[in-house]
Amino acid sequence: MNTTKIVKKIDKEEFSRLIQKHKGSIIISPHSFDHLGIAQRKKFTEEDLLKPVKNKNPTFIGLQKNGRYIVFFKEKGGYLVIIIADKIQKLEIVTFMNKDNLPIIK
Repeated sequence: MNTTKIVKKIDKEEFSRLIQKHKGSIIISPHSFDHLGIAQRKKFTEEDLLKPVKNKNPTFIGLQKNGRYIVFFKEKGGYLVIIIADKIQKLEIVTFMNKDNLPIIK
């Protein structure tokens, strides 16, 4: 069972409302840096991870089967991908990674 499969495309306005609702309570999971190499872990800080979520316009937003949001931000040479869990009183950034392209939704 693939729980990370994207089951629905999310509207940017809907995602923006979610971010505004939790803007002061977005936390970083200790596991969020697991998909990065050692050099990238030294380069990125928690603040680097929060900036796109709070300030940038995403290229694509999807809802995964597990209920988490997958958000793609256009960067040089590809996309920054951030996985976000909507908890009761907060948003938790679970993972972030780099990808070369956007997902194909069928």
